[in-house]
Amino acid sequence: MIIKPEAFNNSQKILKIVKNAGFRIIGINECSLDKKKLEYFCAEHYDKPWFEVYYDHMSSGPIMVVLLEKGGDAVNDLHKFVGATDPAVAEDGTLRKMFWIPGPKEKGMFLNAFHSSDSDKAADEDIAFWKEYGFKSLIN
Repeated sequence: MIIKPEAFNNSQKILKIVKNAGFRIIGINECSLDKKKLEYFCAEHYDKPWFEVYYDHMSSGPIMVVLLEKGGDAVNDLHKFVGATDPAVAEDGTLRKMFWIPGPKEKGMFLNAFHSSDSDKAADEDIAFWKEYGFKSLIN
């Protein structure tokens, strides 16, 4: 999971909520993204009309990358807990509903406070990417 710049100041509160939902934090990395890293991480979106807006947003402040585990279907459980891509229609109790800051939808992109992998394959790719940049702290 990535806590994006607009939610970063609430990171400790978010981590507590995530832990209380049954997830275990096994890695955390606070960092900033440059364009090269973001282009690599979001290669499938590079040609989208909203990519420059997304880049400007994701590089506007620090992010927190959180590696989580949970028994069962952790990836699907987390994706549901994060909530709908459009926070305005996210269900009550989801992270996006709790922490998004309403604003304009720009070029088809929502500022939705979080990223979560939507499949096991995507999670494996996300983890491989972030391991390349190292987690600053590992929690056992």
